[in-house]
Amino acid sequence: MFNAPSVRLRLALAAIVTCFVLPSAAAAQNKFSVTPWVGSYYAFSKFYDNDLSGGLRVSVNQTNTAMFGIRATIPVSPTIAAEGSFGYAKSAVNFRIEEFLTDTISGQTFDLATAFKGSVIIGSVRAVIRPRRSNLSVILGAIIVNHGGEAWQDSTLDGKKTSFGGVVGFGLRANVTPRFPIDIRAELNLYSFDPDKSDDTANGFYPGKFQQDLIVSIGIPLGAK
Repeated sequence: MFNAPSVRLRLALAAIVTCFVLPSAAAAQNKFSVTPWVGSYYAFSKFYDNDLSGGLRVSVNQTNTAMFGIRATIPVSPTIAAEGSFGYAKSAVNFRIEEFLTDTISGQTFDLATAFKGSVIIGSVRAVIRPRRSNLSVILGAIIVNHGGEAWQDSTLDGKKTSFGGVVGFGLRANVTPRFPIDIRAELNLYSFDPDKSDDTANGFYPGKFQQDLIVSIGIPLGAK
């Protein structure tokens, strides 16, 4: 029987090897480019969102914030490029208890919320497919995601803070001037995350969930023709 984490690891390693082996011919054509980028990071899924005893509902989620990164691109054919990307976001982790307190006079309920410092690092290798005479492209690849910071340093969180997954997205190349292009990207990162090794809340706080993180970015390719 296949082990899912090991299969994802092998796929990611295969993608990395492909990105470094295939581009050798294209590199000689001097079309290598580096793109610094800035974007917005959106976490669509919550790490925890369940009802506890007493009617309290608890949720834990990564906050939406700015992300910064860089990527390197090497064409391997007229329509396909190999790409490596790295992004970093200083994103807090929010803990919230809904309807924690009720005012006996007004009947109004109040939530209790706090935030801990956190970070998200996403590295990826991908293929960028752009049809001839088109400014649009499709992005497919493998990712590795690490969650760090104060929020994940509790000694009881003995699960994996690093996850493997995939990325799909779309890109748009626009020319501000003939010599000044910009890249606009929308990329959806898909992976599972379980920081305390549990499959349900009976054995740990986090049940382990499928995560979807969207990154919308704009970058300036340096060295692209």
